[in-house]
Amino acid sequence: MLPNATLIIEIASFLILLFIMKRLLYKPLLDFLDKRAKSIEESIKKAEEERNAANLELGKAKKYLDESKREALEFKHIAKKEADEFKQELLQEARFEAERIREYAKEDIAKEIYKARNELKKEAVGLAIGISEKLLAKNIDKATAERIAKDNVREIK
Repeated sequence: MLPNATLIIEIASFLILLFIMKRLLYKPLLDFLDKRAKSIEESIKKAEEERNAANLELGKAKKYLDESKREALEFKHIAKKEADEFKQELLQEARFEAERIREYAKEDIAKEIYKARNELKKEAVGLAIGISEKLLAKNIDKATAERIAKDNVREIK
């Protein structure tokens, strides 16, 4: 064989091999690569959707947390306000009760003073009468004794 003939046979064999490879291997290889590319695209798309869903859930969770914090703060303010109001009511009631006790004590003291004065007046009248009787016993006439007794009673009042 001629060297050129060998070259022609090698080229022909190579071309036949390329044709067979293209027929048998190239198309299945391209199909496999297309399927793999589609699978990767679907995985990326699914991952993107899951990321978006996770971001949405994260946003909802943050919103819920913010709402919970706001409600807790509002509840705290309401509780503080109610506690302050209750404290003021208790202080007002305590002041009112103290004033009532003070007034009751003043009235009680005034009654006791009135009773003591009446007792002293009775005692003074009794003493004046006793003195008058003693004076009468010493020979004072009746008119003079009555005048002295009336004067003593007037002085005591």
